[in-house]
Amino acid sequence: MAKFCSTCGHELRDTDKFCSECATPVSGVAVQVQPEHWEYCEIKYTFDKTPPERKKAFLRSYFDIVFYDEGLGQKGIFRVPTSEPRGRITEGYEGKPNEYNSPVSQMPEDVAACKALVNELAQLGWEPLAQKGASWWNYKFRRPERG
Repeated sequence: MAKFCSTCGHELRDTDKFCSECATPVSGVAVQVQPEHWEYCEIKYTFDKTPPERKKAFLRSYFDIVFYDEGLGQKGIFRVPTSEPRGRITEGYEGKPNEYNSPVSQMPEDVAACKALVNELAQLGWEPLAQKGASWWNYKFRRPERG
C-alpha cells in the first residue's frame, strides 16, 4: 500500500524520513490522501415560452430568460438540478425568441435571477471560482465530485 505525505500528498518511499516535495518529517504512519476530482459548472441562459399567467398580451409570443447551470464531471456534461430562476420577459418574433433580447444589458430582473442562482449553488455546496466566462452571467463553480 502506497504512503503519502500528510501535508502535500506527495507519494513517499518506504525509506523516506522527510517528504522530498515539502520537507515535512515522515511520522510512523503516513496518511493516505485520495486525489480529489472536481465537477465544474457555469451559469448559462436560455429562452423559454412564457407561461400564460406571466404574459403581457394574449396574442403575442413572449419568452422568459431562464438561467440554468451546465455541469461537467468525469461522467460528462450534466444539468445541475436547480430552480432555474426566470429573468425578464422578452417579446419574440414570429413565434421565436429575439436573440437581441439576451441578458447582455444587465436588466435588474436578469441580475436578480442570476444572483438567486448563484446563492442557490452556494447552498448546494458549489464553490465560486475567481474566473468567469465572457459575459456577466457566466459565473463558474466547482465542487468535489460525488460518487
